[in-house]
Amino acid sequence: MTTNRTGRVSARPLVEILEEAYAILRQDASEYALIGLVGAFAACMAVLVPALVGGPIALAFIAPALVIIAVATLAASAAAIGVGSNQLQPDAGRAFAAAGARSIAILRPWLPLVVVLGAASYAAAAFSDYLGPVPPEAILLALALVSLAYALPRSLCSTALFEHDLAARESLHASAVIARQAPRTIGIAWGIVLTPSIIVALLGGLAGIDAATGAIIAVLFVGAMPAGAALMSQLFIDAASRIETAPTPAPTAAKRGKAAAAAHRRA
Repeated sequence: MTTNRTGRVSARPLVEILEEAYAILRQDASEYALIGLVGAFAACMAVLVPALVGGPIALAFIAPALVIIAVATLAASAAAIGVGSNQLQPDAGRAFAAAGARSIAILRPWLPLVVVLGAASYAAAAFSDYLGPVPPEAILLALALVSLAYALPRSLCSTALFEHDLAARESLHASAVIARQAPRTIGIAWGIVLTPSIIVALLGGLAGIDAATGAIIAVLFVGAMPAGAALMSQLFIDAASRIETAPTPAPTAAKRGKAAAAAHRRA
């Protein structure tokens, strides 16, 4: 966090934010690794089991399940980071318990996306014979882009909930405000975190995505949530510091005129 000659506070460089996030993860690496592994295993099963069962109904559960597992893993990671920020020892089990206790507040912002992905997945599987030359990878790409656009403004909700103890509505509002202020920085941060899963997805798109490839993508995606939580923690702190130290805007001419008229009437 730096201050320029005009007194305005500027954001920290992304490299510094990455270093701080890495320091958080390194300090209690075993706990964050356990959170990531639990989420990754659940994500792997969420892909493999429906794929083995087959049928439109089973396949429609994959994308919603991945969203729920990823959000839960992100929330547990944020809960662990919140404990660590209070100079206490993070614990993976307690972090998942804390996330479970606030599961409604965690999942409520994501329910529309879960419903849309489930309905779209079912339609794509049930009516695949009528899609003509449209490849399944194109449908997956479209769903991924829709999910990205929906998730970006909500990606700091868990940070606000567990690290700053905001209510559900306040955390959603704070996340949206910060995402509007720094969409490029947040997008780059998530791009860095999800680089392995993005690379595998692109390679799979060229060769065709089967159940095994989908499971690998899910493992890499959900397993990266602790790193995403650490980055979102630092971005939230950075944005909150800028908001708190921002100068109060000067009153406009219209506001000064109204104030003067009100003072004249009182006199």
